[in-house]
Amino acid sequence: MAAAGGKPAVLLLRPVDAPFAAALRDRFRVLDLYAPGQALPALAFVAAAAAVPEPPRATVIWGGVRVDASFLDAAPSLRCVVSTAAGLDHIDLAECARRGVAVANSGEVYSTDVADYAVGLLLDVLRRVSASERYVRRGSWAAQGDYPLGSKLGGKRVGIIGLGNIGSRIAKRLEAFGCIIHYNSRKPKDSVSYKYFPNVHELAAESDVLVVACALNKATRHIVNKDVLEALGKDGVVVNIGRGANIDEAELVIALREGKIAGAGLDVFEHEPKVPAELFSMENVVLSRHVAVLTEESRSDLRAHTIGNLEAFFSELHRAEQWLPCEEGVEVGGAAMSSIVPRMDSGVATALWPDSTTLSMEKSSGGTDHAAGAWLPSPTVSLPFLYLSRGLLAGELRGAEQWLPCEEGVEVCGDKLDRVADGLRRGHTLDVDRLSLKGCMVPDSFGPHRGL
Repeated sequence: MAAAGGKPAVLLLRPVDAPFAAALRDRFRVLDLYAPGQALPALAFVAAAAAVPEPPRATVIWGGVRVDASFLDAAPSLRCVVSTAAGLDHIDLAECARRGVAVANSGEVYSTDVADYAVGLLLDVLRRVSASERYVRRGSWAAQGDYPLGSKLGGKRVGIIGLGNIGSRIAKRLEAFGCIIHYNSRKPKDSVSYKYFPNVHELAAESDVLVVACALNKATRHIVNKDVLEALGKDGVVVNIGRGANIDEAELVIALREGKIAGAGLDVFEHEPKVPAELFSMENVVLSRHVAVLTEESRSDLRAHTIGNLEAFFSELHRAEQWLPCEEGVEVGGAAMSSIVPRMDSGVATALWPDSTTLSMEKSSGGTDHAAGAWLPSPTVSLPFLYLSRGLLAGELRGAEQWLPCEEGVEVCGDKLDRVADGLRRGHTLDVDRLSLKGCMVPDSFGPHRGL
């Protein structure tokens, strides 16, 4: 909370430019790891910040900061982690959920720019733009004649790994070039007509280009491996704007060196900022320094998004956090939860939602807002809940949804639950006539309920 008569404290653990720093300091008391004269190591700085009167309840981080049990132990006052990165692989989501710490990321701030960049990388590799530019600069055009021709983009079969916010935008752009889109994702998307491949190896075998646009987790680490590269074939091209470790980098270098694939466009690397030296001399490889997300516009948008997240958190911090468990596979807005991390002893659960999922919720003031992630009970329900606005939970992590458990077989909106938590008797009701919600029950002693 804010110090008496002062601003709420925010722990800043990433470098920011002058406008970002000024905007933060206008609104918050900023404890800055990168402030002039600050010499403590990161974790020691976090611990020191946590020891001050009115310690920070929120932190702003980037992908280089690992939020795990050690980090949270050092800063027990934290209740909100706002990452300016798109991915969440640097955050232990289960540990945050266990401790009731809300997590937000950059949401869709970068999506358009990354999609544009992915198409640019692919065009560069296929048409040899950067390579021929170097050829001209060296004076080789006059001395050696024309540079070898590239390959057209139109008509290429493009396999996209991860059809989320970014992947779907890449698909739309490449469709405009006349490409044939295939994809691999956790499950088929009803909203698209592209051919779905549940197996990345099969996707590669049916593609001329592989674009890696998925998050990094245990299931997607080295999702592009030796076998996948061989399935892609000697005329295939790989573009990676996801995470470096999505590709087995050592096998990629071998495939490029031995001509097992035709080229690569890489914005991310497995051991950043280290890049395999062999790639530097390969004319069929385009390299950039993890900058697909960065434009002047995205930097400004990120600043506004981050500050909006923080303001949303602090404006409702007076509400006690109350996270209740639910079951994997229950539907919200017609989309099943892809992952649940339960903590049954204290009723904590975190849900990773499909990209398109949003819930219509009614604020206690009676107004209607669209929020992706948190349930605020109606004024007639005297339970403490934390309301997080759409801005705070606008990224891949849609938040720990508030689900009250019920028994199997009870109907909600006409649909029976197949998998539910034990603990409450049949007959509980929830009035959600204005919502598309399946799977949540509240005790009937609460009465009709319209709050989401």
